[in-house]
Amino acid sequence: MVNLPLVQSSIATVFLNTRKPEFRTKILKPLMQRSKLDEDSTDIFETGIADYYTLRPNGEEWDDMSLATFVAHYKLCLDQQHTNHRQPCYLLQDISKRIRKREKFAYIRMPKLLTHIHGDEYYYSQLYAFLPFRNEDYLVPEGETAANILCNEKRLDLRAIPYFKF
Repeated sequence: MVNLPLVQSSIATVFLNTRKPEFRTKILKPLMQRSKLDEDSTDIFETGIADYYTLRPNGEEWDDMSLATFVAHYKLCLDQQHTNHRQPCYLLQDISKRIRKREKFAYIRMPKLLTHIHGDEYYYSQLYAFLPFRNEDYLVPEGETAANILCNEKRLDLRAIPYFKF
């Protein structure tokens, strides 16, 4: 290999895995980091974009923001970028990482789920992407279906729909 990138694009594309948690994949922390953890620790996975979303700052603008809007408009600040960049960086809650607004929005890719094949998982995917939340466990209360909630929900944040790439 000649170390050339396989794909170059002037438009950022982000894959957002909107499947139910039991069907999502996670990346393990490197062995060196895991070996420093307590033997009983369950913190063995890298922090992903959905984790950063739940740690977004407080405030009306942030509280009404869906995961899809967050992914399309924000990205992590590298350590040296948070002081010398045109866009301000915002500190995430509970961790020392920062995010900043993208100069150009990112297109969002999601798993292709169909209502007649995947049923309630399709509706869950839509709720996960477009309904603002701080804790995913409360998206679909016990005894409810994602389809019922999606049909009756008034707080959907659909600002990110133009950024979907099919």
